[in-house]
Amino acid sequence: MEDAPITPFTCDMSASGDGIVAALMRMLTVQPHLITDRGYLERSIKYAIDCGVIDQWLLGRTRGFPPREDMEEEPVPDPNGIRSLTEKEFRTLWPVS
Repeated sequence: MEDAPITPFTCDMSASGDGIVAALMRMLTVQPHLITDRGYLERSIKYAIDCGVIDQWLLGRTRGFPPREDMEEEPVPDPNGIRSLTEKEFRTLWPVS
């Protein structure tokens, strides 16, 4: 299998990779004596992936909608009862209790 071509213009526009690397580096530098502990490494990797997902999710919340001129006026109700979120509902942060 060939490697993916890497050019000077290849980049991660979402910054989720940066979040993963930063979280992994944080976990490995906070407790370096646990670097050989398999359980700690697994938790560190899960934590790093969660950080990358959060970065991607936050980016999607700001870029996830088409321009206003491309949006439909009124959404058509789905006959199967599937309901779409409005932009306001999607962008509103609710407190977690």
